[in-house]
Amino acid sequence: MAPSLIHLPLNSLDHIAPRFLPPSLIYLKLKQGVSAADAFAHLQKGFYRTFLQVPWLNGKVHSQSCNAPGWRPGQLEIRYSPVTSDGSRPYQLRFNEISSTTCTQYSDIEESGFALDAFEDEALLGRQFSGCILVMSLCGSVTDGTAMQMVLKLWADHCRNLYDAEASGTVLPLESLDRSIMDRIWEKEGKISPPHQIDQEIWRLVGLDSFNKTAARANDDVLVPQRVTLNNSSQSMKHILFYMPQAAYAALRKECATELRMTNVLLSASDVVCAFIWRSVMKAWVAAHVYNTKNNGTEHGEEAGNDEPNLAELFMPFDARPFFGPLGMPPSYLGNVNFEHRPTIPLTELVARDMSIVSLTRTIRASASRAQDCGSILDAYALLQAEPDYSPLQLQSTCVAPPAVAILDSLSFPFSDTSFGDSVFGNGGKPDAFRPLMGALNRMFRTCFILPQKKHGGIEFLMTLSETEVDYLLQDVEFNRYAFPIA
Repeated sequence: MAPSLIHLPLNSLDHIAPRFLPPSLIYLKLKQGVSAADAFAHLQKGFYRTFLQVPWLNGKVHSQSCNAPGWRPGQLEIRYSPVTSDGSRPYQLRFNEISSTTCTQYSDIEESGFALDAFEDEALLGRQFSGCILVMSLCGSVTDGTAMQMVLKLWADHCRNLYDAEASGTVLPLESLDRSIMDRIWEKEGKISPPHQIDQEIWRLVGLDSFNKTAARANDDVLVPQRVTLNNSSQSMKHILFYMPQAAYAALRKECATELRMTNVLLSASDVVCAFIWRSVMKAWVAAHVYNTKNNGTEHGEEAGNDEPNLAELFMPFDARPFFGPLGMPPSYLGNVNFEHRPTIPLTELVARDMSIVSLTRTIRASASRAQDCGSILDAYALLQAEPDYSPLQLQSTCVAPPAVAILDSLSFPFSDTSFGDSVFGNGGKPDAFRPLMGALNRMFRTCFILPQKKHGGIEFLMTLSETEVDYLLQDVEFNRYAFPIA
């Protein structure tokens, strides 16, 4: 008898996440003598066990019926039938081999630094050749980037355990799959504050704007916030992969530490790298904007979406799991717990010659410290709970326009601890590289990705730039002191 269809409502935080997450490319080297078919069978067995452990992976996101309890416009749900231990294997993992006309040796791709343009996007969906490229994506309404990495780790653990009886898998507490856990935390720890008394920065944690409100709802004083709309540039964008060697990164950290030696401010690796990228991107944009304005007039679509056009803004999503751990949320929770803080600085200061990376880093850290407070986050969640319609909700980091930029930081993801089993794959079963699959959709967004840190300490990051901006960036002496393009 086929299992019945289960309806799992998504919570408020799931509705502010972007619906589309760029698929991840995971490069795995096949061991000598292992065929592509053997590798696929190995991956499929682990995939099946992962679906048994996380049943809703077998589902799809739908709009909830208006007759469902607690429904509101825009409410989403996962509909799924659990995979059974004696049933068929999940259909979501597909096997394809790259045709001989497009085949490239794995060693050639490795030598190129796993270039973003090694294949067309359409040629990569689930392909295998002398190595293996896993193309993985989950709907953004279901998981954030941290949770997607956890699912990948679960899959890898199950694959590794197929041939290693002593290997320890990832244990998931029941709360990891509980979509109502955030509601229970808020009911226990949150407080009800009138929206007009909540600071603007807190509204922005969930992509809302307190300045654009409709009239109060009937019979109460709860105001309905509206999301900010930022126009994207109409200029064609391209993606460039850069590398900051470990020695250059150490030199940048040392420079910051020297300037901070008389203070008690502690800066993380993420703060420093994000400050470096923010300043570099905006210097290139300003130079290109001045050039294009002189030669072509004002560029269509390049006006800033901020109320203050001279204010540069950085959109930085962050994982709030650590702040809710003491309140009962496990670090392995597989839903969305992303908020975003948005440090700002006058554009002229950001690109000025005397602006140091450490000063910009302090700006980022100050913004993060204000945002990454449990009380502030619970207030932001309360604002979402008060929304009468989930349809227009979305974090703003998915649609930024100059002089704003979004940075998605996966620097600390434990990618080097992920092994699919050394009986099938080389490098101890660990991926050789991780890349976001940047398709045509993403070429219209000014988003930068910081990739998981290399085991030897080097840092890879990806920037979305116009052709003119690339030219100016590669002439930037400060930028070239620490990083260079690899693909």
